[in-house]
Amino acid sequence: IKGLEILPVSTRAPGLDLKQRCLGNIVTELSQEIRKQISLYYDGDFSKYLVGFENHSGQTYFESDIVNPIGNTILGLGNNVEEQKEGAKYKNVFGSYTHGSLLPKNPHFADLLIGLALEKKYGKRVQLSKLDDSTEWHAHKRFIEMYAPSSLT
Repeated sequence: IKGLEILPVSTRAPGLDLKQRCLGNIVTELSQEIRKQISLYYDGDFSKYLVGFENHSGQTYFESDIVNPIGNTILGLGNNVEEQKEGAKYKNVFGSYTHGSLLPKNPHFADLLIGLALEKKYGKRVQLSKLDDSTEWHAHKRFIEMYAPSSLT
């Protein structure tokens, strides 16, 4: 089915069998580019990982080098079962298979999206107020402790 063509990607479903789904917890190591962007908006130290949950059968592939992954998967599958890449970024468009818990468990990424939106609206970088993200960081760190390879903890 033809999509909206926002990003030059193609997504194919391998089949209807539940065994063919990309299903489970996911940890992604953010690319250097994304970490550099986050540092412009997030006040303080932050994790170099995104954590969450994926549940999809689509296998997504980039059709142009103008799109970059958000990062590399450490746990889980991400865009497809072959490349160990998660998400897509082109300009200020982000795509991710990390569902539901993406923003609550990754306050650094939430601040990036908020910062970019405010910069787009006001035409300049806006300094975000520092919030108490201790609960969110606790969830993020606990997720890594529970699900990620021991080399990350």
